[in-house]
Amino acid sequence: MVRFLGLFLAMANTGSCMAGNGAPGTTQTGASMPPAPAACTVVASATIGPKGGSFAAPPGPLAGLRVSVPADAVDAAMRFELASCTARITVRSGHGSNRFVRLTAGTLESFSAPVRIHVRYPPREGLPVPYRVDDDNSLDLAQMLELDRANGTFDIWTFRPGLYTWIYD
Repeated sequence: MVRFLGLFLAMANTGSCMAGNGAPGTTQTGASMPPAPAACTVVASATIGPKGGSFAAPPGPLAGLRVSVPADAVDAAMRFELASCTARITVRSGHGSNRFVRLTAGTLESFSAPVRIHVRYPPREGLPVPYRVDDDNSLDLAQMLELDRANGTFDIWTFRPGLYTWIYD
């Protein structure tokens, strides 16, 4: 039920995500972003191959964040990196988490199976709605399949490495 609810809420938010005008610096959610994150610092890394694996961020800005790579998501062993990035976001409704996570996997542009990014968040902030930040700084709604409001966790499932953030609704 929680998986369905997370998917339903993410899909329901899609309708409200069309308020922006698409102008440079303005996303389809009406959020404005700086030209790029000010700085990214790698906080965790692991070499993961076709058998899959996982790794977690140490205590610090991304504490509680874990990446799980399923079997066959990549064809060969490669270095995955998790970075904490600094940026600010202004939104029309809700408020930005001001947490940005960059997931890289060598030079890969996509995975063969969805990779899970498990995130801890403070439930008092509201419902988290995850986004992927595109190359043109627009926000695309990311897939959230699990939400545990009681324990303050949610999972982003993605086929693409990149920069991710979330907005509290």
